[in-house]
Amino acid sequence: MHLWSFYQNDFIEDFQRENETIIWLDYTKPSRLRSQIEEFQAIIDKLLPLDIIKVTLNAHAASYLEAQKENKPDVIQNQRLVELCEKLGDIFPSAKVTTDMMTHNRFPEALSVILEFAANIATQVRPNIYFQPITSFSYADGQKMLTITGILLEKDKQIDFFDKTNIGKWELSNINWGKPLNINIPNLTIKERLYIDSLLPNSNVENIQSELGFSFDKDDDVSIDMLKTYVLFYRQSPFFSRIVV
Repeated sequence: MHLWSFYQNDFIEDFQRENETIIWLDYTKPSRLRSQIEEFQAIIDKLLPLDIIKVTLNAHAASYLEAQKENKPDVIQNQRLVELCEKLGDIFPSAKVTTDMMTHNRFPEALSVILEFAANIATQVRPNIYFQPITSFSYADGQKMLTITGILLEKDKQIDFFDKTNIGKWELSNINWGKPLNINIPNLTIKERLYIDSLLPNSNVENIQSELGFSFDKDDDVSIDMLKTYVLFYRQSPFFSRIVV
């Protein structure tokens, strides 16, 4: 099995699949969105069933068109939609990407719809093969990012794949191109993290919030969502501390 992660399209042009393959298309530049989508389509065309593709895109709405103070929210959202349509041309699903997606919170959702559309186009020449999404996450890494992981499957073997893997029952799976799961974990002190961890896994989020005695956001619902995300990922969440060596 080969695992590849890269930034340039030279590799995609020269790539010839020889073994089972996992590829991560790791992008950051919003100015190159169309070529990034085209590279995603090109690599789909070169892979075979059960090969896995992970793609990361810049999902920071302001990186595509920054809001101006003098403009109302609906104006900048319309401008972003026009900008995105012009940037992508014939690979832009205009019927499904709407102006209300052109916000900081919902822009990852728009890019997910675009990737779905692009994947469907890329597999049209092979009618029995399709790109099956497995997970979809948005998160802040300096700027908001979107990461979608999927696998190429044969349509007549879809049920067998899900029966054997149980991926559809996994709490982190997103197998129907649903809204990306937003990973928004609160910034915790060491003391706060140790205290919350001591309450897990036997306490629910509402009780933890009550035990803490404070919120992570002025909006209580946002604070609860942040805690829910932490509880979901606390075993994988990195832990940083100063050490003397």
